Order: sequence, then C-alpha cells, then structure tokens
Amino acid sequence: MDFKKGVKIDEYLNQATEEQKQILTYHQEKIILSSEAVDYIKSVNKPINLVVFSENYCPDCVVTLPFITKICELNSNLDYYIFKREGNENLLNEMVGEARIPTILFLNGDFNPLSFYIEFPERLKSKFIGLNEDEKKNIINDFRNGRYYSIIEKEIIEHIKSACAN
Repeated sequence: MDFKKGVKIDEYLNQATEEQKQILTYHQEKIILSSEAVDYIKSVNKPINLVVFSENYCPDCVVTLPFITKICELNSNLDYYIFKREGNENLLNEMVGEARIPTILFLNGDFNPLSFYIEFPERLKSKFIGLNEDEKKNIINDFRNGRYYSIIEKEIIEHIKSACAN
C-alpha cells in the first residue's frame, strides 16, 4: 500500500455529514495540547509518519483524530495520512492483528512501521479490567466526551518518542 495516498483532514471531512463535522470540530476546538507536548513535538528532528485508519461515523475516531492534526501542524517532520478502514480490513489484520478504528501506525521516514495505537489508549484499556459492561460503557462515554484527552495526548507522544528512538 502506498501510504502517501492517504488524505488530509479537509478531504477527510468532505466525506462527512454536517453532524460528523460539527462533532470533530468541537473536539478540535476543545483540545489544547500541554506545553510539555508542544515543546517535545517542536523538538522532533527526524521524519515520522502517522498513518491513521478512521471513519467519520466513529465516535472514537473523532476524539483521537484532532490530536494527530494538531501535533503534525507543529512540526514539518511529522506528517499524517488518513485512510478509511472500509476496504483496508485485511491490511489492518495483517499489520496489527485486528481492524479496529482508529488505528494509528507510527512509521519512520521510509514508511517502515515502528508502533501502533488501536482504538483506545492502553491506559484507558487497563481501566476496563474487572469491570462489567455498564461500567466499561460509562468509561467509553467519558472518553467520547473528552474526559480522557490527557491520556490520548500522552500515549500519542509516547509513540512518537519511541519512533524517534528507532
């Protein structure tokens, strides 16, 4: 797959309904990166590519995707490419073992995969352990309403740091 054929946020939003655009815009406006994250991102001195598999209808994607666009706006060494999951399920299964969204592949400058983020931050997934379905749904609803922005930011930054170390 030619990862450079992915789209940017404007083209991605062209395929969204007005309601989907409003929800994503809401999160874009609400998310403020921490000063530590901004300082680190501005210091990245090697190319890192983020390939995002997403769908406009997915509430987990609309919470996560604005982090990618905001981060990549801060440093030209960081770039992103958005693809639909639909039609790429086999590729996702081959690369990461499942076809959940959002999936973010962190790749080096030569587009070799280094790490990945699937659906929710690992710190959030660890909160699910031992919970019943209603308790999990409550956490997921909080995630979708922006309560866990800091966890999303930390995990994406950790992936970028790991990619820079390779």
